Amino acid sequence: MPFRHLKVRAGLVLGLTSPLLAAIGYALWGHELVRRMYEQTLPLTALNQLIKRQAQHPLSYYLGKADQAVWGLLLLYLAAGGLAWGAVWWRRRWPAALVAQPLWTSILLATGGYWLVFLLQLPLLQLLPHWFWSLALTPLPWWWLGLPLLPLVAWLVVAVMGQPGRVGRNLLLLILGG
Repeated sequence: MPFRHLKVRAGLVLGLTSPLLAAIGYALWGHELVRRMYEQTLPLTALNQLIKRQAQHPLSYYLGKADQAVWGLLLLYLAAGGLAWGAVWWRRRWPAALVAQPLWTSILLATGGYWLVFLLQLPLLQLLPHWFWSLALTPLPWWWLGLPLLPLVAWLVVAVMGQPGRVGRNLLLLILGG
C-alpha cells in the first residue's frame, strides 16, 4: 500500500511531461520531418506518401498544417487528461452514482473528447478513411441558446420548491440563476 502514492505520482509526472516532451520534439525535429516528407527523401515510403500534392501547395502550407495539427493534438491531450482526471475524481467522490459506473464514464469521456475535437477544430476526422463531412461553423438561431438553460431552470424550481422554509437560500439561488 505505501507504493500507491508513488504510482499515482509517477503517472501524474508521466502524464504531464509527455505533452511537454512531444512539444520539444516537434519544435526540434518536426519541421525537418515535414520538409523531408515534402521532398520524399525519408527512408520510410509510408511517410513519403503522406504528402502527394507538392505542385499544388508550397512547403509553408504543409508546415502550417502540421503546426496546427500538433498544437491542436497537444491541447486535445491536455483537455482529455483533464476530463479523465475529473471522471476519476467523480468516481472516488461518489462511487455509487450512476455517472461513476464504467459504461457511463466511458460514454461521457468519449462524448467530451468528440466535443473537444470539434471545439478545437482539429482535422483528425478527415484522416479517417471514407470520411466526407467537414467541420463548419453554422450560426444557430437565438432560441437555441435557451436549450442549455432549461436544466438550470428545472433545477432551480426543484431546489426552491423543495425547501420553501429556506427563504435566504432560495432568494440567493433565484438571484444567481437569473
